[in-house]
Amino acid sequence: MAFPDLRDAERAEDFFEALEVPYEQRVMDVFRLQVLKRFAVLREAIDREAGLGDEERTAAYRRALATAHEAFADGAATPVRVLGPGAALVRLPSRGWPG
Repeated sequence: MAFPDLRDAERAEDFFEALEVPYEQRVMDVFRLQVLKRFAVLREAIDREAGLGDEERTAAYRRALATAHEAFADGAATPVRVLGPGAALVRLPSRGWPG
């Protein structure tokens, strides 16, 4: 498998198709963003590894994407929260609005 160009991926499924990783549509329908976030975190770690050739990097991406999908397929994963620099969580009132 040649090193895929993932820059053209527009949908979550495009990553799976480009990397030839099987997926369950029901998982993507519910956890699409969480799967992609988890894959992004894993992919950043792979990209920091020095000395990986195209085949090794592609294989690592495939494993990472499969791992991200499997985490949500079995329902054991906790969604990943990715916040930008300086972002803060806002606590909303548990009852009524405004609170």
